[in-house]
Amino acid sequence: MDKKIVKFPASNERVKEIVTDYDTLSERCEEIDLTKKNKEVQEIILCLKNTIRSDKTISALSANQIGFNKRIICMNFNGDIRSFINPIIDSVHGFELSREKCHSLPGKEFIRPRHNKIHVTYQTPLGKIESVEFMGMAARLFQHHVDHLDGLLLSDVSLEIDEEFDKATEEERQEVISMYLDSIDLNREKINTDIENDEEAKKLSDGVKFLTSVREGKTKIEQIPWTEEQIKIMEQYKEQQNNKK
Repeated sequence: MDKKIVKFPASNERVKEIVTDYDTLSERCEEIDLTKKNKEVQEIILCLKNTIRSDKTISALSANQIGFNKRIICMNFNGDIRSFINPIIDSVHGFELSREKCHSLPGKEFIRPRHNKIHVTYQTPLGKIESVEFMGMAARLFQHHVDHLDGLLLSDVSLEIDEEFDKATEEERQEVISMYLDSIDLNREKINTDIENDEEAKKLSDGVKFLTSVREGKTKIEQIPWTEEQIKIMEQYKEQQNNKK
């Protein structure tokens, strides 16, 4: 019997160009059902990892930055590239102003408010539910790419700066930043109003609040009529957390 020869795409075929089209990047990425999309997920992760390895300036990428509208992030931790599928930031702490660049917005730099400590729940490529806490640069980088998954670019919400910003006096820089922060407060009110008036956005917002409430113990799972599959997933998560203690 002749052996079947399985051909895989060449490694360089899995190095993708970074997407810079605003309309494409502005779409919210889709959640992934790992019971049905495992092969597709593996291919996306391979492309993400190869693209990150191809350029030393890339520390992390979201799937939509290389053309896949799925909720996947890969981050490089000193050569160990980890994958985060369907990630949710379920608690945050601290506040700082972060100077950031983005490979999808080449040649530009921005100032963006970030939390300096976050707790994240996500799935592994095998469907296992895990959680991790990030601080400092890792926290800022992860928030940057969750923004990407939500179709939010730095140019949408950040203060764009140029070389003239660094040449300005400290007083002038602080004045510019203060004006920017004031505008964020006004935008936040409008966003909250838009969420309340958008059924799908409100469902998403309520879902994140619910997961946070469950994790913090403010909401008891047994009081909620969940489906068997939902209960199974949460029990897996609780068991994993208990095993880490």
